[in-house]
Amino acid sequence: MRFDFLSGCVRLWSVPLDSGGRSDLPWAVLSRDEVDRAARIPDERIRRRYVVGRVALRRLLGERLAIAPSELRFDYGAHGKPSLEGAGVSFNLSHSGDLALIAIADHEKVGVDLEQIRPRPRLDLLLRRVLTEEERGLLGRAQPGEDLRWFLRCWTAKEAVAKALGFGLALAPSRINVVPDGDDRAVAEIAPAAGDLLPTGAEALQVLWPPGFEQAIAAVATNCAG
Repeated sequence: MRFDFLSGCVRLWSVPLDSGGRSDLPWAVLSRDEVDRAARIPDERIRRRYVVGRVALRRLLGERLAIAPSELRFDYGAHGKPSLEGAGVSFNLSHSGDLALIAIADHEKVGVDLEQIRPRPRLDLLLRRVLTEEERGLLGRAQPGEDLRWFLRCWTAKEAVAKALGFGLALAPSRINVVPDGDDRAVAEIAPAAGDLLPTGAEALQVLWPPGFEQAIAAVATNCAG
């Protein structure tokens, strides 16, 4: 499944991770680092899902750049986000359960997150720790029983923003304020803090919640103006 957003600036693919057997995995496409990481995953099903996701990412990037997937050489930022220096594209991958999402953007920052819809222990504690004051106010106006879905929409948006900026978990979710702009998009604003090293243009990113996911919630974040 593929989605195009913001006049094609961001493309998003969903990838089923449980298709094919172990013998079908094209290990030769992966780098030595990826093979070593896969070998360290003790659970065979999780290991297979990791390989399928990485192969799909390489194939999509290879098609976009007209490069053999096995020839791609990833660089990794201080917080672990992969990139292709000088390629003119940014990309991100997220997975949850048996599904992965891959986002590719031209010349813009992009991050993606995916979370399965399942009960969270101590959801009330998570809401207090993760949501901003404004987000908690919006939660108070949500329909009864919608706490989990609202939390997951905020959480996926915050994760996608942090990944788009290359910070991952190093950027506290409570500093990212998600302001809905309609049913399927929002603006994410980052509260400044002393000693920040946030990149230029990080003040606000667009967030989109793509449709079509019955058992999960997905979010894409980008600075693309569309």
